[in-house]
Amino acid sequence: MEANPDRATRGQRLLWRLGCALLAMGVLGNEWLLSRILSPDGSIDDPSDLFLIRVFQTVCLVWGATNLVQYRTTLIAKLNLLFVTLLLASPLLCEVAIRGGIAAGAPGFRRPSLYFDPLSDDNFWKLRFLWSPAAAEKKPFTVKVVYDELLGWAPEQNDDNPLGIVREGAYRVETDGSVLFYGDSFVEGNTPEPDRIPQSLDRLITDRVVYNYGVSGYGVDQIYLRLRETHDQFQRPIVLVGLLTSDLDRSVLSFRDRPKPRFDIDGNALRLEGVPIARSNAEFVETHPPRVLSYFWSFLQTRYRLHRPGSWREDRVKQAEKVAVNRAILTEMVGLCRQRQTAVHVVVFYDPQELNYAGWREQFLLRELDQLGADVIDTKPILQRAAQRNGVEAASYYQSDHHLNADGNRIVAEAIARRITPQTEE
Repeated sequence: MEANPDRATRGQRLLWRLGCALLAMGVLGNEWLLSRILSPDGSIDDPSDLFLIRVFQTVCLVWGATNLVQYRTTLIAKLNLLFVTLLLASPLLCEVAIRGGIAAGAPGFRRPSLYFDPLSDDNFWKLRFLWSPAAAEKKPFTVKVVYDELLGWAPEQNDDNPLGIVREGAYRVETDGSVLFYGDSFVEGNTPEPDRIPQSLDRLITDRVVYNYGVSGYGVDQIYLRLRETHDQFQRPIVLVGLLTSDLDRSVLSFRDRPKPRFDIDGNALRLEGVPIARSNAEFVETHPPRVLSYFWSFLQTRYRLHRPGSWREDRVKQAEKVAVNRAILTEMVGLCRQRQTAVHVVVFYDPQELNYAGWREQFLLRELDQLGADVIDTKPILQRAAQRNGVEAASYYQSDHHLNADGNRIVAEAIARRITPQTEE
């Protein structure tokens, strides 16, 4: 390698400088440094990301070193022109490669999480259904559910279960002064039935009957619709609405393992879309296929979002839409209960990861409910205080599936009982 590039032509000097820049990029583009810049926890665990980083580093080092050694040769000038052309064409080539891998059925390419966010994008769930039918099958519910043209899915109503609720065995309907507990799987419960929150609450409150209206997988929109369609069957009920923070995300989806309703905002009013709900996943996806302009661009966006500092749950994709539609739903929900002079309490649930920080969902939900004047039963400080008293971590009240365990359910049920029946002693 000649040490004095000043005697070279302008083109050769350009190649020499390009070689220096590429070597610098190769040295700096190592996984140790990039992991501390791109990864929230300072490490990159995804094998595909590590592979891409190592390929990038190798190409930069080899290309840069070759330029520095051979920058005066005509062949290197032509090879650089070829490499630059390929680089400019690389987005198209990557798109072709990805679509080819998908068409060939290669598992490495058929991973919806590579391209779309399950918290925000219908395409994730549609592609999951199309690419992995076994994985896309809805896991068995803890109660039997059937197709519902308004809600998407709901517990089956029959002679033994006239209300369509979560309850063992036959029961008699008490329409006066009952407690109606609506929500998602945190309310329905993922523990044996006697240990679930509504069932525990039913044992603590002896002068009222508690009905478990929770349904696994529901978003804020479905919870509100279920409340709207059922609670006027009762006189003077107490309404409890359990909301998991990520239920906010589900309100912008029209497909989440199954077709579901969703609200759009029309001026200042909510407009319900997608009803009657399609009877099957195949029917829905056939009429609403995933629309993907570029898998490569979607991949880059997803990789960038995942490697930004902070929890992946705090990604702000569609945040403005989520805030707007959930604000409108919560306003209607609280307003409906007040219009019918129904006492309403909102129980806020969290993923165990959220016990260690206050994310935007928590802040929005608590602020919005406070502005609406709703009574809030916040489970985070309840669990944290119980953990401090018992000398354990608050996360110990959760199961491995991120739902509350029997102890967590009991602690929350006791707190709810104290709130809605103040005479109950601590």
